[in-house]
Amino acid sequence: MRTWQLLCAGVGALILMGCSTKEPHFSEPESMKPMVTFWEDVYSKWDEDTVIFHDHTYMDLIYATEKLPRSEKVAISQKRDALYNTLLSLEEKQHSKIPLTPDEAKLLKLIKSKGHGDKLAGIADRLRTQRGLKNSFKAGLEESYYYLPHFEKLFEEAGFPKELAYLPHVESSFQNHARSTVGAGGMWQFMPRTAQSYMPMYRGTYDGRFDPFVAAKGAVNYLKDSYTVAESWPLAITSYNHGLGGVLKARDAHGDDIGEIVWNYKGDRFGFASRNFYAEFLAAKKIAKSPERYFADINPKKYPAIEGIRLTKPMTVQELSSKIGIEDAELIRLNPAWLANIRNNRRAIPPQTDIWVPKGTHIQLADRSFYEPGDFHDL
Repeated sequence: MRTWQLLCAGVGALILMGCSTKEPHFSEPESMKPMVTFWEDVYSKWDEDTVIFHDHTYMDLIYATEKLPRSEKVAISQKRDALYNTLLSLEEKQHSKIPLTPDEAKLLKLIKSKGHGDKLAGIADRLRTQRGLKNSFKAGLEESYYYLPHFEKLFEEAGFPKELAYLPHVESSFQNHARSTVGAGGMWQFMPRTAQSYMPMYRGTYDGRFDPFVAAKGAVNYLKDSYTVAESWPLAITSYNHGLGGVLKARDAHGDDIGEIVWNYKGDRFGFASRNFYAEFLAAKKIAKSPERYFADINPKKYPAIEGIRLTKPMTVQELSSKIGIEDAELIRLNPAWLANIRNNRRAIPPQTDIWVPKGTHIQLADRSFYEPGDFHDL
């Protein structure tokens, strides 16, 4: 850990020792600004029916934005193919000094206006499409207000920047049911293998990735491990997507400047998603810190307050329901980490896992012999 972090290991220390909470944790290299701006627009300007046709490397090079719902796959493919062919022709004609068509000349003017006139080599192969995420991001903002006080507290207690609590905006839009095509799950999008090291995981009964609060603790500990080794928040955040080993290889090749890594590292699997992950985080952070600048009407979601208990012995949902006087269905709703075997009373709830119950349950119970206090939060 760096000296400033050791000195500023807690909020109290920050105040007593005069350490600034404005330490530049999250640098934004000049070379990455177009990337950050692009993701700001994806999150707040373009909705899900809008397709952005852009250069996947020079992110300020946007060729077109069109309203094309997902159902219009043929139209999307046709538009992409037409743009690809025009860019390919433009590159070939410029190389051979052949006159351009009006469409090609228009594209060249746009490319030059962004300062990329010398980047025509391979330009067609850099064409990429991206859907807007405005509605999803806004829904995530509205969902986040319920979770952020707890998430921020966890990071601050670890001596870390509380803004790390915004990572679910990038990973899942604060949707706890989110699953990726490669197997990541939950609000914090842990892969099963990684989750085994950072949260309770019991085959066939309990998956901590789907409890947002349990997974948040796991995220704190994962980032603690990553930061301790990488000694850089941009690198630790990038490791959340690319893996710590891959990030360390990038650092060995290009130093700890995230801008240098993003532009120059050519390592295995360091593709578009990994290169853009930190930029996406910076964009999400900007919007989350000042949502009123981006959205006119934010309606935070509200949920009933809950508190935590931990069983001292195995117990089925049915048995727990009988003990505390809360319907099975309500307990299941409050505890999304329980898998089907628990929900259907085929297996017992593992002891020492966090169980969420309605706020005030603890006070009302006469029999407290079967559990111990868990993490009590006004949620």
